Amino acid sequence: MNRKIRSDSVTAALQAAKGVAVVTWPETVDRLSKPEDAAMALRIFNEEIVPARTQASWTKYPMDIATAARLSNAQVMASSAQAILDKSGPVIFSGKNKTTPVPNPALMAFKAYASLAEQLKKSLHISLNVSGARSDSRHAGETAGMASDVADLMDNDLLARPN
Repeated sequence: MNRKIRSDSVTAALQAAKGVAVVTWPETVDRLSKPEDAAMALRIFNEEIVPARTQASWTKYPMDIATAARLSNAQVMASSAQAILDKSGPVIFSGKNKTTPVPNPALMAFKAYASLAEQLKKSLHISLNVSGARSDSRHAGETAGMASDVADLMDNDLLARPN
């Protein structure tokens, strides 16, 4: 006798009933060591990254799920480095009398994690804006259309130009 698989959430149960694949954190990507960082990475993964694409695209390219998990980890680590920079600044002082200015190591960490996050977003073909708006590269035509509308406005003859 086959038993039904139990759903741990209402959302998972609804998606399973609809036949939609549920995207979960991949076993191949380690979670961050701090519990609050791991929780933040999971929230970013579930609420920001996964909804940025269709469910079908996640099941079509399963390697992208691991990339999405790495992206959420990189974003949390960049945020942690930014918090350190906010407290201590980009330059710290060292030496015997604390008079020698040196670049804050957190600055290099922030740059590395931010760069990694940008590369991973490009490989996933998604854009996560600060406002929370999401876009997929498949909708690039709409963006290009808006850009051409702006260009048309800029090219009108109402602007004064030197001859």
